[in-house]
Amino acid sequence: MHMQIWMPYYDLEESARVLHPSHLKRSYFTARWLVKYTGRATGSANWAKHSAQRLIAQYGQNVDFLRKYRDILEYEWVSSRALPAHEIGKDYLYVIPYAWTQRPVANPRWFGNNYFHDSHKSALLALDYIYYGRMDWDVPLEIDLWWPETAEYKTRNAKL
Repeated sequence: MHMQIWMPYYDLEESARVLHPSHLKRSYFTARWLVKYTGRATGSANWAKHSAQRLIAQYGQNVDFLRKYRDILEYEWVSSRALPAHEIGKDYLYVIPYAWTQRPVANPRWFGNNYFHDSHKSALLALDYIYYGRMDWDVPLEIDLWWPETAEYKTRNAKL
């Protein structure tokens, strides 16, 4: 499974609102999984090299931010979109109180960086130009998807 959390805007609610349903669902499940595993230590060398470690390194200091975005993604997915019949009644789906999505949390230092958000817009346009082309995003399609590297991630993986 490809892990990705899409954040095309500095506004988390707007980011969730514009996502294609499949990207919204993938972002939600990735965020849900990362909240569960951020901060867990394992002795497995395979786990240490897992691509998810890059995302975990980004959120390690900001797990409350990740929880908030997970809740916003879930709220958008469950309350604002029609779910396929096979998803209704699953134990992971419940409508969270909207107030949960409004709690104040510290943003990661990279959140709000224009290049970060533009790279997400560019990648989303490349994935589905018909859907995202209607957003009138003024970004080139050639921007590489950018996640800022943390010293923790670089240090940990240099030893492997």
